[in-house]
Amino acid sequence: MTTNKSRPDCESERLIKHKTVTPIIPHSELLTLSVEQAARILGIGRSAAYEAIRCGQIPAIRIGRRVLIPRVALLRMLEGER
Repeated sequence: MTTNKSRPDCESERLIKHKTVTPIIPHSELLTLSVEQAARILGIGRSAAYEAIRCGQIPAIRIGRRVLIPRVALLRMLEGER
């Protein structure tokens, strides 16, 4: 029986590619928030957050397929509502 050592084990390679990476920066210091994180902070649902982004009520940037909310812009928006 011969084993092929040049080809990595596909299952372990797949697991490594999809492993969740813990950010080095604490969440309170991240420059951007996910839509889900921003929705939680605002006390609204994820769908409502996406709708508010679409309407321009929540500032957002798109990087590739990800939609991110700059923390500073969200704080400025909230301060303006006082």
